[in-house]
Amino acid sequence: MQLDLVLFYSLNGLHTPFLDWFMPFISDLGNFSLPLWIFGFLFFYFGKFRERLFVILTLLSVIGGDRLITDTIKEVVHRPRPFQVLRNVRVVERPDRIYYSNPPPSKEPPRGRSFPSGHAANNTAAAVMLTAIYGRGALWIWFWVLLVSYSRIYMGVHYPSDVLAGWLIALVYSYAFLYFVHWFWEKHGARLFPSLYNRYPSLSLHLPRIKKDRACPRETFFY
Repeated sequence: MQLDLVLFYSLNGLHTPFLDWFMPFISDLGNFSLPLWIFGFLFFYFGKFRERLFVILTLLSVIGGDRLITDTIKEVVHRPRPFQVLRNVRVVERPDRIYYSNPPPSKEPPRGRSFPSGHAANNTAAAVMLTAIYGRGALWIWFWVLLVSYSRIYMGVHYPSDVLAGWLIALVYSYAFLYFVHWFWEKHGARLFPSLYNRYPSLSLHLPRIKKDRACPRETFFY
């Protein structure tokens, strides 16, 4: 816990005017929701099997993981956010609203939703899906995961341990989901989706200990 606090104050205290604008911007899903939905629609509509598989798996893992797992843990743990209980936390809501926390003394700590970080978990889940579908060519997405995760500490709303927990939890449920999808396709794909299975007898997911012995046909992105 002491290391968590030391890391938190160290990372929260590193600030510049550019980061005061950039970190809240990338942390706000509202800045990306419309472009992401448009991109997802175009990807699904114009893409081939691999692109559609990516869209479906990402939606299921991110939305399902957020609602069923991350939110459930938040409601059980009720860890207060740093600025709710710590003094001198630099809270960055937006570039023109920055202040240092000074919570009033309380006999009982406030209830919060700090643990785990939903931003860290959701972006990790999406990154797992992207790299499982596209392999090494999608490794760049993990830099984005690090940026968004750091933004939550920078803004004063999460501890480093919240972020780390978000990463680990999302890695577990995302890979568990992918292994289930792989097993389900191998076991039931031919019976439930015969024509599609004949064309794509393997999902060709980049997963440890999964042999891609029956690869999907090579195809271009657009029709």
